[in-house]
Amino acid sequence: MIAGNITLDMRTAVEDVLRRIASTAWCPECNQIVELLAVKDASRASGTTPSALLLSIVKKRIHCLDLRGRLLICATSLQRCEAVTGDLDRR
Repeated sequence: MIAGNITLDMRTAVEDVLRRIASTAWCPECNQIVELLAVKDASRASGTTPSALLLSIVKKRIHCLDLRGRLLICATSLQRCEAVTGDLDRR
């Protein structure tokens, strides 16, 4: 039974790594490879509304990429913006 658990754990770990690789890309503004988040996920992670995120994108506080018609937010710039503003909704 232990071998079965190890196989399952290994499969979960590999799937997690592949998922992370698939959700990364080069952010020209950060000049590095970053994790990308869908607007809904970025909203949850930052504890703000999607409209507040879009306003921060327009004001160039948060970087975004349009990949095949899907708007994805740079997690690095999202974290930096939260660190600077303390809360996205306040500004």
